[in-house]
Amino acid sequence: QPKGKHKLNKGVFGEKPNLPEYKVAAIRKSPFILLHCGALRATWDGFILLATLYVAVTVPYSVCVSTAREPSAARSAPSVCDLAVEVLFILGT
Repeated sequence: QPKGKHKLNKGVFGEKPNLPEYKVAAIRKSPFILLHCGALRATWDGFILLATLYVAVTVPYSVCVSTAREPSAARSAPSVCDLAVEVLFILGT
């Protein structure tokens, strides 16, 4: 070989090692995972937001009303809305 020609594959310490070929496996997506950019996820987040606002308003109101009547009054049964919000929060976790 002439002195002016160099091999392109040659590094500082000799021949460069060949890189291993990685096989790309197909990703299996669970049907229970919601994409962060989908309409279903946006709707779910809207329900969670409304439930949070409902709790933020009703809990202080119920505390103020129950203490205004009698401090030793028994708690009333939770309403259907309260149960629905609790179930929504449990499913959201």
